[in-house]
Amino acid sequence: MANSSLRRLVPPFIQIMILQLLANFTNNSYAPLSIFIKGTFNINSVELGLITSSVFLGSLLAANIGGIMVDRLGSMTALKICFFLLSLGSLVAFTAQTYLVVVIGYIVIGFGYGIVTPATNSAIINEYYPKHAVPMGIKQAGVPIGAALSAIVLPLIAIRFSLKDAFLAMMALAFVIAMIIRKSGIMPRQEKARSQFNRTFFKALRNHNLVMISIVAIFLSLGQQSIFTYFVVFLKFRGYEVFFAELMLAVMLAGAVTGRVAWPILSQYVFHLNQRTLLLVIVVLSGIMLMLVPIEASEWYLTSIGAFFLGFTAVAWNSTYVTIISEEAPRENVGVYSGAALSIMYIGVIVGTPLYGYIIDTVTYTTMWRTAGSLLLAVSLLLLLYELKSRRDVGKKSSP
Repeated sequence: MANSSLRRLVPPFIQIMILQLLANFTNNSYAPLSIFIKGTFNINSVELGLITSSVFLGSLLAANIGGIMVDRLGSMTALKICFFLLSLGSLVAFTAQTYLVVVIGYIVIGFGYGIVTPATNSAIINEYYPKHAVPMGIKQAGVPIGAALSAIVLPLIAIRFSLKDAFLAMMALAFVIAMIIRKSGIMPRQEKARSQFNRTFFKALRNHNLVMISIVAIFLSLGQQSIFTYFVVFLKFRGYEVFFAELMLAVMLAGAVTGRVAWPILSQYVFHLNQRTLLLVIVVLSGIMLMLVPIEASEWYLTSIGAFFLGFTAVAWNSTYVTIISEEAPRENVGVYSGAALSIMYIGVIVGTPLYGYIIDTVTYTTMWRTAGSLLLAVSLLLLLYELKSRRDVGKKSSP
């Protein structure tokens, strides 16, 4: 992963977290820049939702390729390619004169980011298994930290200079990181046949636990992306200044950072490493917090408190999700299994985010938040029934 002197100075999980952070700085840029993109290109809520969908479309296209890239080339080489793609996508967005070109830029950004989760999951499992839950949670904390940094830095650049300059900063950062990352060593599985990869990929899709958790993740990710896409615009619609709305996005992401570290610790000491039970609790709390968003927005102090706990629940779930996926996979196939699971999740998000935008344009923001929350509460019941059935099946197998 890195040379020995760097390993002594910075633990591997911190190195991986920093790379996750820097990748999500670019990938999540659509959230703090949403209000500027909407104003610059004069688009509606459905078209704004398509920006989010374009990111996930790119990630879906990369899900299969990313898994094989990680298992053949190694995590660090895959991450190097990822940052080059993030830089390229930012360059496309920088040159955009029309909304469509921005969408294309974010598809490329999403494609690059689609490599990140399989690569970083594989790196953590290879380094820390079986004591990987807390390092995985800390690694995933890089996602909201990167998003928080983009929420602070990119709007300042867009306000002080322009939207194009924000894209230029993203391009420069990703390119520098791509140049710095060292390639992985020679991988022992480098000659694995494509047919073997396909068999592993489809075997992952036949894993009932993986598929069930990924279906739940569709609705969790929909809730999360509704926050990233519409939260700032919603607060401005409610009469708050742009600065306050962007600040609340940062507060929400601070809650997400706290949650992504706290949930794995709670998993270990309260839930006794039962990740699915923990995920069920997170799903229920996320649904409740999403339904409360319109009420909290009535007062600035309620918005501040609500934003933190919205992040703690509806954005912090991912550390638990990736831990479950990584535990379901054989150690040598973590990249492939991660790609398979994410491909299921991405399909739902691609369709769902513009649909939420349609609800906003045709009904109200309040209806959209309540729909997102209600769907999570409904899917929590599905997860509960699945968990009870799984425990009954285990009990039957253990009976004489």
